[in-house]
Amino acid sequence: MAPPPAFTAEEQQVNDAWNAHLRTEFSAHSAEEALATMVAHPRVNQVPVMIGGEGRDELDAFYAHDFLPQIPPDLEMVPVSRTIGQGRLVEEMVVRFTHTIPMAWMLPGILPTGKRYPKERGRAVAFAVLTAT
Repeated sequence: MAPPPAFTAEEQQVNDAWNAHLRTEFSAHSAEEALATMVAHPRVNQVPVMIGGEGRDELDAFYAHDFLPQIPPDLEMVPVSRTIGQGRLVEEMVVRFTHTIPMAWMLPGILPTGKRYPKERGRAVAFAVLTAT
């Protein structure tokens, strides 16, 4: 099988920035580091449950109180596909975890069940990257 086509420089920059952002969320669990990967006026909208925020103050509160503390310790994301073009990144993944803590960002109003939860989830992301001049 042929290797996938190489990214253009712009696509590679978007890909690298998105990977860095994901590390701040799911490895570092750091609101401050996550915000540092974003544009000057960021916006996050978890469309299925309509939560998130706009601007640094709202997103700092969202990440610090509503999202990062509610990531189950065994959460794993299995990539299915990633497409990059025209300044956007679209990613599809399967998310798996044991529902041991409240997760308002994904399962609002549902108390922890203790059950293993595999869920196919597409993630459409408009991810802008600032370049140094």
